[in-house]
Amino acid sequence: MFKNAVKLFKIFGIQIDIDFSWVIIFLLVVWILAFQFFPRFYPFSTTTNIILGFITSIVFFASVIFHELAHSLVAKRQGINVKKITLFIFGGVSQITEEPGTAKAEFKMAIAGPLSSIFLGMVFLGIYVIGRNFLPLTLKAPIGFLADINLTLAIFNLIPGFPLDGGRVFRSILWYFNKDILKSTKIAVWTGRIFAFFLIGFGVFRIVFADLSGLWFILIGFFLDQAAISSLFQMEANIILNKISVEKVMDTNPKLISENITVSELAREYFKDTKAHSFLVKDNENIGYVRVDNVNKLPKNLWEEKRISDIVDRYEGEDLLKKSDTALKALEHMRGQDIDQLPVLENQNLVGAVSIEKVIEYLNEEMKAGKSK
Repeated sequence: MFKNAVKLFKIFGIQIDIDFSWVIIFLLVVWILAFQFFPRFYPFSTTTNIILGFITSIVFFASVIFHELAHSLVAKRQGINVKKITLFIFGGVSQITEEPGTAKAEFKMAIAGPLSSIFLGMVFLGIYVIGRNFLPLTLKAPIGFLADINLTLAIFNLIPGFPLDGGRVFRSILWYFNKDILKSTKIAVWTGRIFAFFLIGFGVFRIVFADLSGLWFILIGFFLDQAAISSLFQMEANIILNKISVEKVMDTNPKLISENITVSELAREYFKDTKAHSFLVKDNENIGYVRVDNVNKLPKNLWEEKRISDIVDRYEGEDLLKKSDTALKALEHMRGQDIDQLPVLENQNLVGAVSIEKVIEYLNEEMKAGKSK
């Protein structure tokens, strides 16, 4: 999803990344604070406004990470793997590899984000109120803004429109009572789309009767609408893939690379006419894989002397599938581990391999067949 993201750091075992699109919103927030918000309410110099705008923006996006961490940590407590958190132009997103298994788990995960924003908002508000008589204005101004923005973020996210947190809370409640996650998702998605259309309409109204700030509402509306549609598609896809076994989508005769060949031989013989991002490697005892990225990172003058055994990665226990495992499990695991294919074993013997490409191909055929009925 975020191919241009830059890795920052890990916290609680969760990778924090920044997508290049985030720079746009970061600079926009700095500009609004430095040249609109602070000058309107406080008698600071331009230099002070810019410095305060920069620092306040950093703390604000730290608050966004805190919000996403709340989702992610609750998800991990539910046994759900969280790949990373990425900051991008519309805020932040936790890349959770699978849907919660129960309505209660969904509710806990969804409500955690808004509650964390309310917590931060109240902390900043408390500091502002307690320190209003002795804190310098250069501290009170950003603290007051951070209190407002975190509480506003919580309220916005509690709107019952999928895929906002409030929409997920709404879906979890529907799911709890009607026991039908697909039906609940469809209802929540349509509430999300109605809210998105409202934002687009409001944005157009702002542009016509006020200023160009309406463009931002239009962009957010379009983003939410597309996210709602994608969420429904993903749910329908998950239901299909959860009903079929790995055996149906696996390649029973996968290409196996010898770990004794050179990297140069691999590139020359296997890189042509393929979109694969990795290749299966097998020796007498172990099954592994070699990533194309790892090959490309290796200086070309070493390709002739380095063998595949020097750059091979080994599959671990959870990476080894059985024929009876679901295609959904395989797809979620591959995406969660950034692997594009997994081996399938039976009685410790390799009987096939599953690739993301094959699973998606099967899914598209099934969805086309379903639409034609």
